[in-house]
Amino acid sequence: MQELRERDRDHSYYESHYLIDHKNRIDILEGAGANILEGDSVEWNSLMNFISTNPLSDSANYAYVKSKVDIQSFMLHYLFSIYMSRSDWPDQNEAKWRPKTVDGNGNDYVDMDA
Repeated sequence: MQELRERDRDHSYYESHYLIDHKNRIDILEGAGANILEGDSVEWNSLMNFISTNPLSDSANYAYVKSKVDIQSFMLHYLFSIYMSRSDWPDQNEAKWRPKTVDGNGNDYVDMDA
């Protein structure tokens, strides 16, 4: 038995699956975000700092986080990991990515490689 899947750790995957132009930069961070595969972790670190210093019970704070994170993808990732009792989770066998856009906006996603 073989498992076939694509490895989503370089810009070519995102170019072909999400139609992101290769001329645009992309941030790809592995695990908790400390291992930078492409781009940088400036936006991710800024978001993590915001989350740790601002209560998400405040609707404005939560709206800001929603503008930076694909909440549905994030929730599905967590639900899958909890349901399947992933023993190497969180922050292992996963990557976060976001396209760098001209205005600095874009969602950070969590893609599994479980």
